[in-house]
Amino acid sequence: MSLLEQIHAERKARLARLSPPPKPARPVIVPPVVPREYMAYDAGWDSMWHYDLVSMRARPPSQVSVKDIQRAVAEHYNVRISDMLAHRRTVDIVMPRHVAMYLTKVLTNKSLPEIGRLFGRRDHTTVLHAIKKIEALFETDSTLYGDIAQLRRRFI
Repeated sequence: MSLLEQIHAERKARLARLSPPPKPARPVIVPPVVPREYMAYDAGWDSMWHYDLVSMRARPPSQVSVKDIQRAVAEHYNVRISDMLAHRRTVDIVMPRHVAMYLTKVLTNKSLPEIGRLFGRRDHTTVLHAIKKIEALFETDSTLYGDIAQLRRRFI
């Protein structure tokens, strides 16, 4: 073995010792069981075209405006639209804002940066956090799931 090959083998062995152990596989997240009354059905398709609230993104979005979504969410949660667009972070404002951002992403073709601009010049990562938070709360908060289903029925 040449000196160069020996140095290469020593470096490779040292790297193997110093590198962190492989990360464990991430757990599979099973979507929540959806009650039948929250299921949507498109009569023009076979029975395989059932969608729940989370996977409804497969259906082409209707022509819903962001202003309509903001108005409906503000009415439902008894807050003003101007409060939802402001930079306040109180709990009574944050949840309606997150719900409105989630519905905007699901019901429109808007990108995350566009949604952020429409909700008080927020960053796209803020919108992404809101969407992930609402989807995570679906598993634990059945009232939130019902609220979003009710709001969604207004537009579908």
